[in-house]
Amino acid sequence: MSEQYHDAGELIVKGVRHQIKVGNDGKWHSWPGGEQVTAETREGLAKAIDRHTRKSVATIAVPFTQLSGQRARHGVATGIHSRTGAVLVRWDDGETEQLHRYYGSDKIVTRLSDEDHAEWLAKREQYEAQGRWLKQFQDSRELRLENAVRVALDKAVSE
Repeated sequence: MSEQYHDAGELIVKGVRHQIKVGNDGKWHSWPGGEQVTAETREGLAKAIDRHTRKSVATIAVPFTQLSGQRARHGVATGIHSRTGAVLVRWDDGETEQLHRYYGSDKIVTRLSDEDHAEWLAKREQYEAQGRWLKQFQDSRELRLENAVRVALDKAVSE
């Protein structure tokens, strides 16, 4: 059964009005910035809204590097989008972007130094060279087993 909410008016937290509701379970609810905040009491909800809204105005910078193919891109995560949950990013080149939870084939790592980046590039090239060698080795020895069995059977019965 889905949760039922009942209008409980407004709650003013640090001068901002927030619509509040009470659920059938007796808990208090509000949706500042589109995200649900819940507490056991009205006073608890006011504190929870205060904590929640402080997160949205906090200034943070989490440095990281995104590895993609042969490219390493440096950026700083500055927050989380209140509606989509995407990580807000400012790249070192000044561009901004939202990274969603699924990063595809990209790998996110702690910020790489120039030395670490050079080492990563060298190891990446070694890895790709090994992959090319392995593919060539396997391709040069490929056996189409069903065809080989048919040839052997044909040869065996023709002798």
